[in-house]
Amino acid sequence: PKPILLAHGTADTQMPYGGGCVANLGGNCTRGSVISAEATRDRWLQVNGLTGVTPTQQVVEVDTGDGGPANRFDYAGAAPLRWWRLDGAGHTVASRSVLVQPNSTTGIQNRDIEFAEVAWQFFNDRLTAAAVPSAERQVNATTTDPAITAEPAGAEVPHVVLNPSPAVNARGRLLVFLPGTQGRTTQTVYLLRAAAARGFHAIGLNYPNQTAMGTLCGTSADPECYWKARSAIVLGTGTMVPGQAPVAPGDSVVNRLAKLLAWLRTNQPTEGWGQYLLADGTVDWSKVVASGHSQGGGHAGVLAKTFALARACYFSSPQDWNETTDRADGWTANRPNATASARQYGFGSDSDTLVPNARASAHWDALGMTRPASGPLLVDGSAPPFRSEEHTSELQSRQYL
Repeated sequence: PKPILLAHGTADTQMPYGGGCVANLGGNCTRGSVISAEATRDRWLQVNGLTGVTPTQQVVEVDTGDGGPANRFDYAGAAPLRWWRLDGAGHTVASRSVLVQPNSTTGIQNRDIEFAEVAWQFFNDRLTAAAVPSAERQVNATTTDPAITAEPAGAEVPHVVLNPSPAVNARGRLLVFLPGTQGRTTQTVYLLRAAAARGFHAIGLNYPNQTAMGTLCGTSADPECYWKARSAIVLGTGTMVPGQAPVAPGDSVVNRLAKLLAWLRTNQPTEGWGQYLLADGTVDWSKVVASGHSQGGGHAGVLAKTFALARACYFSSPQDWNETTDRADGWTANRPNATASARQYGFGSDSDTLVPNARASAHWDALGMTRPASGPLLVDGSAPPFRSEEHTSELQSRQYL
């Protein structure tokens, strides 16, 4: 049984309300025949186990100049049925805004309801009722490991954690999202919820992100500046660059993620977080989709250069640019990919003035992503899957995802 929405005009001669020949042009019934609208309704009532249910009724009469009122009948149940009987209406979609003049073929249009809205309301109500939300939690990093310090100091921002929606099959993949400079994990919840609704475990990871990479390295003469600065934050290795606040190994992205997963494994043992840890307590990166916006996207790139990830996704990033030479920094091109380029994806906004697509796509090219000769694929109005690894939108960009 499935929720059913039906609508029939009582004066429809093309799909006769009372049953019979379909669009019986010439009177020879060459297009076949149908059962009546009421017999169709009764058949679906039987399938949905609603035979004998007394419906609630609503009469909608907005335009007295059409063929008659719109009558809504609701048959309640686990798989409900809603039937609209459009008195005096012919074979035209009911609408208050897109008006069709009466004619001999389609008859009179019902103008009491906007059927597109009626259909959306019915099915959206069903989807909302069927959706089983994920458990959504906020966990302070300092709770998971005494070696971790509050970030930012004095006003710690929590990690945001969602398990896969119970309404779908879990994928056995972990989406980790790293916000941009001074971005907060709580600003990423819509993306995390979308991932959880599709079967991912999802984490918005808080990390030391108060200083922009371009502030540290944009005019530096050190060709390794960006890589050094990012490695300190992501991997907890190497030395800080001039002007960079110290980052202890315990505060690195890799440690923060490992300790969060261990904490979740202990405190939420039925949710499957432990599958993303190896026996030695480190992260099983082969099951991780690393992603991020702006500074966070560049850090995802460091992870992709260091570990064989399930995927890497860059939102308006990487943006590492040498302002003196006006060229992309070399780490995306010069360091080998541990994650295959075919598993890396970029997405930018044509309206982004802070990280123009020309800069981000220069790094995407260096990472080995494919794209059409005309440039990154514009996804507005398109549906996945997209046959490219570089994508853009003309929609207005936001400061944070």
